[in-house]
Amino acid sequence: MASTPTFRSLTQPLLVAGGERVPAVLVIGGAMLTGVTAWFSWSITAAAACVLIATAGLGFLRTMAKRDPLMFGVAQRYYGLKKFYPARTPRED
Repeated sequence: MASTPTFRSLTQPLLVAGGERVPAVLVIGGAMLTGVTAWFSWSITAAAACVLIATAGLGFLRTMAKRDPLMFGVAQRYYGLKKFYPARTPRED
């Protein structure tokens, strides 16, 4: 019996710059915003901050994605849970 091939592109999560999509866009957007600020203010400090945000942020996201590519979504769901769910019995009408 012939087996059907499973392609990696259909099973792997979509990553942007090696990190998850939403946080990567936020980090890149923050770095671009800082870069625009550095460009118009002619500030070396802002330019250094731009480079630091881009390299450290994307490096952290890549490390996080290597461990678990869907970690950001899992963390969002975890923080959305309540700390305590009171025990209740179903009402009988």
